[in-house]
Amino acid sequence: MSFVCAISGETPDEPVLSPSSRCVFERRLIEKYVAEKGTDPISGEELTVDQLIEIKNPPVVKPRPPTATSIPAILKILQDEWDACMMNSFSLRQELLTTRLELSRSLYQHDAACRVIARLQKEVTASREALATLKPHAAANQPRDLQYGIEMEDGANAADEEIGMSEEVAAKLQEKASALTAIRKQRGKAIPEDLTKPEILSGYVELTSHMGLHSASMPGITCMDVHLTNPNCIVTGGNDKNVVVFNKETEEIAAVLKGHQRRVLKVVYHPTEEDMVISSGADSIINVWSVGTQKPRHIIRAHTTPVTGISIHATGDYILSVSSGEKWAFSDIRSGRLLFRVDDSAPSSQGMTCAQFHPDGLIFGVGNIDTTIKIWDLKERTNVANFPGHAGSIRALSFSENGYYLASVGDDSAVKIWDLRKLKNLKTINLSGKFQPRDVSFDLSGNYLAVTGVDVRVFQSKSWNELVVLKDHTDLVTGVRFGENAGFIVTCGMDHWKAIRQLVEFAFRFYVQFGQTLKRLEAVRNCRCPSLETVRTVLGEKQQFNGSFVLAVYKLFLKESRMNLNVADLENRRARVQAASGTSSATREGLRRRPAVRAINDELTDSDDESQELDVEGPKTEKIGKKKLAKLQAKAERRMMREEEEAEREVRKKMDIERAEKERLREQQEEEEERRRELEEKQRIEEEKRRQHEEYLRFKEAFTVEGEGCDADENADAAGLYRAFVEYVKKNKVVSMEILAGEFGMRTADVIDRLRNMVSDGTLTGVFDDRGKFIYVTDDELLSIAKFIKQRGRVSVDELAEYSNRLIDLEPERRAVKA
Repeated sequence: MSFVCAISGETPDEPVLSPSSRCVFERRLIEKYVAEKGTDPISGEELTVDQLIEIKNPPVVKPRPPTATSIPAILKILQDEWDACMMNSFSLRQELLTTRLELSRSLYQHDAACRVIARLQKEVTASREALATLKPHAAANQPRDLQYGIEMEDGANAADEEIGMSEEVAAKLQEKASALTAIRKQRGKAIPEDLTKPEILSGYVELTSHMGLHSASMPGITCMDVHLTNPNCIVTGGNDKNVVVFNKETEEIAAVLKGHQRRVLKVVYHPTEEDMVISSGADSIINVWSVGTQKPRHIIRAHTTPVTGISIHATGDYILSVSSGEKWAFSDIRSGRLLFRVDDSAPSSQGMTCAQFHPDGLIFGVGNIDTTIKIWDLKERTNVANFPGHAGSIRALSFSENGYYLASVGDDSAVKIWDLRKLKNLKTINLSGKFQPRDVSFDLSGNYLAVTGVDVRVFQSKSWNELVVLKDHTDLVTGVRFGENAGFIVTCGMDHWKAIRQLVEFAFRFYVQFGQTLKRLEAVRNCRCPSLETVRTVLGEKQQFNGSFVLAVYKLFLKESRMNLNVADLENRRARVQAASGTSSATREGLRRRPAVRAINDELTDSDDESQELDVEGPKTEKIGKKKLAKLQAKAERRMMREEEEAEREVRKKMDIERAEKERLREQQEEEEERRRELEEKQRIEEEKRRQHEEYLRFKEAFTVEGEGCDADENADAAGLYRAFVEYVKKNKVVSMEILAGEFGMRTADVIDRLRNMVSDGTLTGVFDDRGKFIYVTDDELLSIAKFIKQRGRVSVDELAEYSNRLIDLEPERRAVKA
């Protein structure tokens, strides 16, 4: 609400009310009127300042008076905007000049650093050449690690020295072989009771797949292995030079082992120790890893060429290794020492590709590029048998557990089974020409054989029938291993993900074995499909199962229930219900009863309550036709299908939630790891810069930089030199920084700093141009330019430049000579 002053007729800033006339006034006006007249200006009655009543009113915002109401006002606004733009442009030019000066100084410093680095590189090259000319015994006196470091830098490895195999080691090998042979004979040919049946194994389906174990920039898993006593522990090697230990149970990465300089070619898990992993790579070294510390226990340098295959002896203390250089070696993994090395270059095998110990550990097989398989005696170090027959290089070998058979795969896409007792080829399985075999593996019982290539194929031993083909990988499958009792299969491939396949049929078989203890479900099992929660509750009494396992049980149970729900069963149930209905009608005549069709449906719903009362409208029906029975059967099957789909959706939803949570945790761990690596890299870079700066400061005095000038004479007269500097600038008007630096024996950067200081304190007046020159402008010339701008009022940059060229004399010395 706004008031109007009774005197001025405008809205008052401080309104007050007169009790005499009850009019509103501006405080300053009414106080001045009362001070002069002493009366109310409206009523004429006496009035004092104390009688005025203050009115509380929100402040009134007065409208802004219009400014651009005329052409001069508009021109004034435009001129102000133009001046602001010019000031901003001038500030930007000043900042650009400063930046250019700083850049020029940095370039000079960079040039000096490059010269220092070039000199240091020459010295390093000269030192290396001098080191290469030293005598061999001089290198032998150096520490072992230093020798390896130099040779690794030049691209070649030096092999360890052989210490030989003692009699104690030989006796240990013989004792272990005898013990294993006795155990094998005692066990005989009996098949383990818990071993998965062939008809069940053919139902392998993919259970889980894991991506991101290795780097996405260098994708592909080249090899893998599973721990013998704890199949949940899996180790993989990849093209990214890393070895990854994975826990199948927790579905998490347990360790990432980094140390190879090139891709990993082979990994093996120690048969008894979960904390020990052994790997070999194209960098020709063998690393014995500690999973807990994620560092190598030992580094075995038994070869000078890529190590293509390794195999642990049954004792768990020694390892066999082969390389592409036609040599195999036997080393102690406890001490990290090479026991002995054997050369197989006569006749040439063109390089070894794989190796595998026989179960008793006294002989082993080696695959070669020249398509032959050689059997070697470990203690005698002699070649005792050869198996030719492949048409391509050998890719992988695997001995059966009983030691009778050797399986091999080669580039000829053939799987050959060799009988070690008769030393001949027992069976050849020819695969397609595009199969590209990569790995072969017997299960621990020797009853199944798995081969990998473009897919995974599982065969049954002795009959060598193909049981299942797994085609889940999108690229070459490079590794395969069986779990305990063939309970699952683990595969890896160049599509850098690992799949774990479980026996779904085994889930149902396991469930049926506990049928004796689940009698309360027998009626439900015989009558209708149970719910998913019922199956989960039953299975939960014995063991904890994941969602996929329970869902598999539920699907197979539904399948069996549909198979058992046939016409004969319905006929038998109908007869029992009709008999019960007849007995009830004799005692309760006149009551309404359900038809037999409803009775059958009731029995399908609850088979334990056959004698319950049936009271639904409708006449009694004695017979049910075949069409009706077919409808009932179809209805029951549809109900089962609906329950199955609902249960599957529920389980999949829970699995998706769990998978998303695991993915979130994994991404969080990766982000933390990435931040840690970035911090370490930043610290390393800072340390490197600091070290280089210290070296630069230490050596820079020994070098000179052409074009930068030299130090001024320390004995020169500073005051006279200062005056000469100023006079030289004033005399030449336009001076180059380099020429000025050379004239006075100064560095270019010092010349720039001195000119800026002189401009700041008023000794010189001028500007720096973008060509690295300083232009001296006298006071008179500056006054002339200021007068020109003041007269014109508004000038363009081109006009100002043209007038400045006329006012500023850039060549005074030349004009003086002409005069």
